[in-house]
Amino acid sequence: MTVKDYYQVLGLTPESPTEEIRTAYRKLAKANHPDKHKGDPIYVEKFKDLQEAYDVLSDSYKRKEYDDQLARQNSYNNKNTKKESKKADKSSNNASKTSQPDEFSQPEQPSQPRPEEIKDMHTLVDMYFKKRDITLQARKQYDSFLASPRKKYINWVTFIALLLFIAGVVVAMMFLS
Repeated sequence: MTVKDYYQVLGLTPESPTEEIRTAYRKLAKANHPDKHKGDPIYVEKFKDLQEAYDVLSDSYKRKEYDDQLARQNSYNNKNTKKESKKADKSSNNASKTSQPDEFSQPEQPSQPRPEEIKDMHTLVDMYFKKRDITLQARKQYDSFLASPRKKYINWVTFIALLLFIAGVVVAMMFLS
């Protein structure tokens, strides 16, 4: 899966500061707005690309993730081009040496694309090492019977005392009847 080069979409470099990203986006969005070009599908796509690029590059967290993903893709592409050039060199050398196929050689496997990586796998590690704070919303439900440790103890004592009292009344009624 190839990643769009958002820096190229906005006409910027990866070292561009946030303010420069904002001004480039505003300038290009104004020039390529679909309303200005009567809903032309080409400009609609350009505008969507601009919005997507600005959304990613204006947020520092998303931008860092994007830069990491872009670097991985570039290093992966560089490795593939090196492998392909080595294969071409080997095949040209083999073709010049002999036209007979080697009975022990294996057919070359086509390179398979890297599987897409899981995006939020790092959050647990980041949370553990306190690199990133994660906030969760939780509803607090209070049970009047188990509200706090002290009240819980008092309520349980009261509950047991009430059970003993009822058991005593039942036993007393059995003896009286």
